[in-house]
Amino acid sequence: MNITQETTFSLDRHNLNKQLCFNSSNGYNLFLNWVSSEFDLFLQEESNGLQVYFPDGCLTIKSADKNNNLTANIDLQYKFLEKGQSLIYKIEALHSLLLNTTKTENR
Repeated sequence: MNITQETTFSLDRHNLNKQLCFNSSNGYNLFLNWVSSEFDLFLQEESNGLQVYFPDGCLTIKSADKNNNLTANIDLQYKFLEKGQSLIYKIEALHSLLLNTTKTENR
């Protein structure tokens, strides 16, 4: 599992970027569904990946195909760095839970 993370700051927003890998498009779609459910009280747009609008920022998840692996590019723009990092950790926890769940089902 390859995970990369980058944090930058521009104007009044912190930009947190992360890439998560998936073995299949089913796993990626299930991940999007779980993230959407986690933040279902916030305005969302699902036309191209997933966008979630928070009062202090915006989360965008889009897919990319790298070396026959499906990758989720996660971009979070948030006013407060600590809260943004907390959201990224929550998304990573969902990804880990999904990987553990699919491994258990495949046994």
